[in-house]
Amino acid sequence: MTKNAQCQEREDDKNNEGIFLINLEQKEDILSQPTAERKSSSFASSEVANKIKEFYDTEGYVLIRGLIDHATLRRLQLAGNKVIEEGPTLHSFTSVRFGAIFSCSEEDDDKLMTSFREVALNSAVPAFISRVLLKLGEEGNTTVDDGSTKSAEITSSNCSSIQNKNLRVLNDVFLAKTGMEGSACGWHVDDVGFWPCSAHQDPRVPVGVNAWIAIDDIPSKTYGCGMAIVPKSHLKDCEWRQRGYDAIGSTKNHPMEGYPSLAEMAAKNPPNTCDLANISPELNEHLEKIKRVFNYEQGDVLLMSRWLWHRSMQANEDILNKTLNNNDEKRDKLPFKRYTIRYECGNTRLLNGASFHNSILYDSSNTGKTLNHVCSSSGLPFFPQAWPCTLESESSQMKKLAKDVFPEIESKRKELMAGFFAAMKAAEESKKEY
Repeated sequence: MTKNAQCQEREDDKNNEGIFLINLEQKEDILSQPTAERKSSSFASSEVANKIKEFYDTEGYVLIRGLIDHATLRRLQLAGNKVIEEGPTLHSFTSVRFGAIFSCSEEDDDKLMTSFREVALNSAVPAFISRVLLKLGEEGNTTVDDGSTKSAEITSSNCSSIQNKNLRVLNDVFLAKTGMEGSACGWHVDDVGFWPCSAHQDPRVPVGVNAWIAIDDIPSKTYGCGMAIVPKSHLKDCEWRQRGYDAIGSTKNHPMEGYPSLAEMAAKNPPNTCDLANISPELNEHLEKIKRVFNYEQGDVLLMSRWLWHRSMQANEDILNKTLNNNDEKRDKLPFKRYTIRYECGNTRLLNGASFHNSILYDSSNTGKTLNHVCSSSGLPFFPQAWPCTLESESSQMKKLAKDVFPEIESKRKELMAGFFAAMKAAEESKKEY
């Protein structure tokens, strides 16, 4: 295979490639704790799981069906409807809720909003990512706090001490789209706002995974409104990848030491995340030709590498209007809901230098630290552990973050964001003068 063959156009009859169905027995096995006795017989070590991992490593994605049970999915749908009723809207989406896992109030603890936390932290999704895609803990070795490596069973009593074999939630967001928003975010990889980790990681630390969950049926090939991806665009030998990074100001272009200020970041590498079509029309056209789109079923989990190129899809106006008889009121009541969770290993490091992330706005010394270190040193679960188990010490502190810490940080964030966008605008005007 030639170098450029990594990113060539696909045949239409392969558009369903990468869809795998997990049955109940396999899901229960994934959720079980890995031990030396069970390792050789577990689904994570099976031929099917190895095939899924091989496909993911090569293509940069897999679409998994069966990870979320019907009861959990129904609660997620009802929670999504509640968020939509409350608002607000944001740019290309009808409804948005950042940090949904932190959104439980005292009254909601046993009600709808806990479903986001249940899926992100306790479902088969993080277990599947950890055991099948990233093979965390599957080698039988666990690195503990003192740096030594031991062959050990991962249990609820020792999982708090695991360093490079745990998975944490980097961030999460609920989104809903009707197709009436008038815009959609173009081809990109996530920027510093959505993925505040350095691009310069220890090569032994696996690359993070984005879990995109269809809460409703989203027939993207017909209606649009879903997620489109470019297979193999995460690979180093994809010949157009660097041109894309340069165009959108990707985190890949950040120096290892980061930027000392947001103003310098805005001047030297401004994130134009959603604007590839205007910045590089030729590259945008190329990605449109090689994209892959699915008709998502409710409960589908699209798992993507952090560095896989993707975009949200606008509605196919003609088909959607015809289906709904051009009734805008019906369109407005038919949002296509999705929930996205970004996962990283505990030993993944945040960006060095300036950042918008809450943990760094809370304590600037957290810059460049691992997610494990930030959570342990602050005593606050900015990045809650999802695998191999959740931590009671973190669960009890999630309310404190939501109630006390985040509100104090928000005003500081708004001020920084305003200054950042002003610096971006000034840098753009300065370039026009030359």
